[in-house]
Amino acid sequence: MLIKKTFKFYASHRNRNMEDKCFSIHGHRYGITLYFQAVRDSGNPDISIPFSDFERVGRYFNEKWDHAHIIDKDDPLLPLFQQVEETNFPIPMKRVVLDEIPSVENICFTIFDDLAADWPLITLEIQETDSSTVCYSAHDYEEDLVRINRVPHECDFSDPLKVKCDECGKTRFLYRSELRKRTTPGT
Repeated sequence: MLIKKTFKFYASHRNRNMEDKCFSIHGHRYGITLYFQAVRDSGNPDISIPFSDFERVGRYFNEKWDHAHIIDKDDPLLPLFQQVEETNFPIPMKRVVLDEIPSVENICFTIFDDLAADWPLITLEIQETDSSTVCYSAHDYEEDLVRINRVPHECDFSDPLKVKCDECGKTRFLYRSELRKRTTPGT
């Protein structure tokens, strides 16, 4: 069973590796659709995840992403923004600094990375424009972890009450899913 939740945020970014209009700072209304694996709780078999719990996810988008400028740590504009803010602004500009270029694909990775530690996230979709949506899955996330050399380790879930790995923050659900894929022949 899946639970689908939708959110939105407004943000600016630029893709300095592009040689078109996306090189310039510009903004989007990002439409976010999240799909969570829902498993009925044995203590309360009538529901899987109370919808009210998703208010925390909404706060995450509002507090981190909404009306922020998304920039990568190596963008030559970052020090300039910081310098201007230090001298001219009483309130710092809201900013999300990524390790990589702020393409929608890398924004997907960051959101998945932030949420998967606490939520059974299966897929996320980000609609950047009216006609362009990126669908990003747990499999894409695993491939990106390998690409950036954050190779998964063997999490310790020997304590049955432990929900999250102390070392990497991965949830028990995501770890079991990965383990199943590694041990199932033909996958």
